[in-house]
Amino acid sequence: MTPHPPLRDIDTFTLPVEVPAGNGDGGARRALGLGRDPGNARRRPAAALVAAALALAAACGRDSTGPANPEVRLAVAGGDDQFLQPGLDAELPLRVRVTDADRGSPVTDLELRWRVVRGAGATLSDAEASDEIGIAGITLRAGPDTGEIRVEAAADRLIGQPATFRLRAVRPPMLASMAPATAAAGTDVLLAGAGFSPVASDNTVLFGGLRGAVRSATATTIIATVPGCVLDRNTDVRVALGPVSSNAIAVRTVAGSVQPVSLAHGRSLRLTDPAAFACLDLSSAPAGAEFLVVAQDASSALDLPLRYEILGLTGGLPVTLPPLGGRRLPTRDFASDWEWSIRERERVLGPPGPVQPGPAVMAVRHIPALGDSREFNVLTPDQKSRAVTASVRAISDRAILYVDAAAPANGFTAADLEGFGRLFDDPIYTTDIAAFGPLSDIDDNDRVIVLFTPAVNALTPRQQSGFIAGYFYGCDLLPADRCRQTNRGEIFYAVVPDPTGQFGDARSKSAVLRTVPAVLAHELQHMINFSRRNGTLDVLWLAEGMAHAAEDLVADVFAQRGDAQNADDFRRPNHVRAQFYLRSVASTSRVDIESPGSLEMRGGAWLFIKYIAGHHGGSSLLERLTGASSSGAQNVTAATGRTWTELSSDFAVALFADGAPELAGATVDPRLGFADFDLRSALAALAGGFPVLGTTVAFQDFLLSGELPSAAQAYLVLRVPAGGGVPFRFAFSGPRGGPFEIGTPVLSLLRLR
Repeated sequence: MTPHPPLRDIDTFTLPVEVPAGNGDGGARRALGLGRDPGNARRRPAAALVAAALALAAACGRDSTGPANPEVRLAVAGGDDQFLQPGLDAELPLRVRVTDADRGSPVTDLELRWRVVRGAGATLSDAEASDEIGIAGITLRAGPDTGEIRVEAAADRLIGQPATFRLRAVRPPMLASMAPATAAAGTDVLLAGAGFSPVASDNTVLFGGLRGAVRSATATTIIATVPGCVLDRNTDVRVALGPVSSNAIAVRTVAGSVQPVSLAHGRSLRLTDPAAFACLDLSSAPAGAEFLVVAQDASSALDLPLRYEILGLTGGLPVTLPPLGGRRLPTRDFASDWEWSIRERERVLGPPGPVQPGPAVMAVRHIPALGDSREFNVLTPDQKSRAVTASVRAISDRAILYVDAAAPANGFTAADLEGFGRLFDDPIYTTDIAAFGPLSDIDDNDRVIVLFTPAVNALTPRQQSGFIAGYFYGCDLLPADRCRQTNRGEIFYAVVPDPTGQFGDARSKSAVLRTVPAVLAHELQHMINFSRRNGTLDVLWLAEGMAHAAEDLVADVFAQRGDAQNADDFRRPNHVRAQFYLRSVASTSRVDIESPGSLEMRGGAWLFIKYIAGHHGGSSLLERLTGASSSGAQNVTAATGRTWTELSSDFAVALFADGAPELAGATVDPRLGFADFDLRSALAALAGGFPVLGTTVAFQDFLLSGELPSAAQAYLVLRVPAGGGVPFRFAFSGPRGGPFEIGTPVLSLLRLR
């Protein structure tokens, strides 16, 4: 296996639903017909869908990607060496990374065997099978006593040793005194008390939330260096063992010298060295100034989230640490979960190989005539396949339009289908080919087959808010030895008019004719990508971002021709998904590979492609991305010639800065905006408008903490009080002022006012 499915051979499409402002997560999920998400676990499809996908996999071809039950290796991924209190849960779940012993690639959906090997009364709960990056986890609760706890994780067909965890159940330390009583930055102080660890690195000493370096320790004393970021103020000091904290005692800190940050209006600063953002001083900022702070995990591939803190300190008052921020749940619908189950099927198809003409199942070797019929294999709701018979109802320069014999009567007229063919020929086909490159022609007819069949209508259960309007199935571009149900041709499957709801919810002809063209623009890009990459698509986020970009490009052509209605039909779904993304930007990974991807991820991926294409060649960039042999971030950096960190951080700032009224009249680096897109105006036209990004905080004490998924960012606006002259410093760090445990932390600043 690979971190993303080696063969993404089908893509369904569903239109998002606009959600008015104020609904929050629950409102968004209700509008899309979703129930509660089970906590913060990664969402899995229903067991019936998984079982059906596995049945389809068994029916559709041999498994030539490796054994279905491979030998595995286990490694600790997180949660080791924690402190916790007796009777309480560990702060972090215990996490294991599961990899194929031969290939080193992640193994998904594997359930581990967990057991407590030391620690009376300790219990384990909420075990999760390995996810798309091979991470499996479990929650530990300590027993009633202090002492060491050891946990072991094993698996069937394990090569090497089980993964082992060591945790320590402890009582909170007790802090009695500090000498000297005044703590000057950079000097050493002696802390006295009880319950400290004699291992210096186990202890955390916090001066008003800032971590001091522990030089030595015994069970009753600690020598620590006062951090350089402290201010002249009364504050407190604490000692902690991980999350287990002592009492606080009041102390006085004395500030040291820190070089102040100086930025003109519209100027920005990018920091990538954690030492550089351990302390930033804005005390010299003038009254009324505002600074945008973007804290980001600029990781290029999906991994465990980055845990972070942004601590702000001002002078004169004791520190207060109100929690800010929160977690948002991803937005999905039935069509997305249905597609997720198809992803399971892809894992057992054969390895990529040349896509070329050859012996075919039901191959078309010439352009058929109107009225000719043939059979097609189509997918069924239970993830199996069946044959349908369809006849040619229209032929255009670039499309052959078939209609299933089982389609409801009085559906498409000849004029409807001829018009659809003209629309596909131009601008859909011409635009996609010009932007993304040539398409294969394995059935030697120089056209794409569009099959309108009620089998697609039947894929969506009744009373769903989203529906499967059409799909491309990459199996059709593969030989039978890789996928036995192949139709061996470039084929797109679409819904039919069904006004009485014979095959699902009612679908009017006008709704089908208005919905399917944008879906086809999207799916045609996947078809081109799949054929140019010899039977694979790029990683999920990049493949979807480019396919959504195809809709946008066709919309531009319509707009240039004065066809506002079609332009809006093709554009609006991308704008809605972008709005979803910006509402959840701090909890959405743009590089997620969990198929099919939430609406938020798809919106973020489309915006990122929109951003980089605007700055790096437009359609020429899209063509390079589509045909590249590399994948994901490697593909993007090769095509743009810029590092992933540069692209990610500039994009993150651009989401806020593009068209921001605060920057009116300022000279801003063009890379901190979209080159050919007015983001704020586009989203302002939707219900709810442009989302508020982040939180605005005056120069005051605060603590913003949380987790950032890979390639996600959190926004904060710092505002200087009207009177000015306020000392203020802030730090971006890992938990409790410590180092970042994982990820690629980046901090960007932009002077807004």
